[in-house]
Amino acid sequence: MLRGALLNIFIVNTPYHLLITTTLHTKNDLVIIIDDFNVEKSTFCSDLIEKKMKENKIIIIKGLRSFRGKPLNLFRYIREIKKRAKNINANFDGNLFLFNDGNPFNQIFISNLRNSRDVILIEEGIGLYRDVKKRHHFLYDVIGKSIFGLSFQNTRRIGGHKNTSIIVCNLPECLSDIQLEKEIFLINEFCSIDKNFLSSLNKTIPKEKFDIFISQPLVEDGVLPENLYIKKLDSIFKKVIRKNHNFYIKPHPRESKNKYTYFEKKYGVKIVEDKDIPIEIFLSNQDSSFVYTVYSSAFYNIAKYLKLDNFLLYDLFAIDPKLPEPMLKSSQVNVIKSLSELPIKKEN
Repeated sequence: MLRGALLNIFIVNTPYHLLITTTLHTKNDLVIIIDDFNVEKSTFCSDLIEKKMKENKIIIIKGLRSFRGKPLNLFRYIREIKKRAKNINANFDGNLFLFNDGNPFNQIFISNLRNSRDVILIEEGIGLYRDVKKRHHFLYDVIGKSIFGLSFQNTRRIGGHKNTSIIVCNLPECLSDIQLEKEIFLINEFCSIDKNFLSSLNKTIPKEKFDIFISQPLVEDGVLPENLYIKKLDSIFKKVIRKNHNFYIKPHPRESKNKYTYFEKKYGVKIVEDKDIPIEIFLSNQDSSFVYTVYSSAFYNIAKYLKLDNFLLYDLFAIDPKLPEPMLKSSQVNVIKSLSELPIKKEN
């Protein structure tokens, strides 16, 4: 049982969410980490908590990935989470902040923290601006309710939960009619990251100039088979990696980095060891890097705030991420349609 009144509650699902939370929280706030990224082994997250959240109560909830192939354990754990949420609710009369109202574990807290004044959703990326079309939407809805309870909502888009009352975002013009029923705030009027604080987290980032590929769990999520993914990347790296110039691969927190050993041996690329460090921090001391990604949400922040050239490669992988047009209008964003459009940079 939690003692003392709680001001606000933050639910985070990624290291980046944790970073944004440090710009908004106070010492009496509760931080709930839905742990699908192994927070206790994350150097970045440990540093962040040590520097900014020493006085906060932090609860770590196992993520859904912990229960793959263990349905009975999952049912027991869901009961435990619901009980925990109700206990928290007894001492809570503030706002609930979160970054994803579609995650089933997040929804358990949304539904059971009934004393919330507002449920405030903060944009985490392109998921706010596009629908996720499931092949068997009705079946998914029935299964979701049978596992997580009748309060489960099979939302097509982040920000669509009926209890979400406020959306904080960059591009309100890209929101759906359902989302626009909420109160809307612009993200740069709501929160900002202290650059001096960012510099204190820069101990593990390279000081040399480099280019980088930001990867995603396309193999792990079944979007592409590993052999095809590696083959496509190889054809791209042949074009863009320069001799005697540093090139990094930044794996996604949910991704196995073992598949990139091939490129370490062939091209001498470096793998970012701390997968959890947000790419915005990893690139914070760069001024001329070329940044490649299939369609990571980070491309928007990199173009908008860091002014680095982005190269979106989704067409080369025959993937359509349905990115909102306003996100692509920055002069730093380049959508690559063919290998011939990739930049050819002179050797050092």
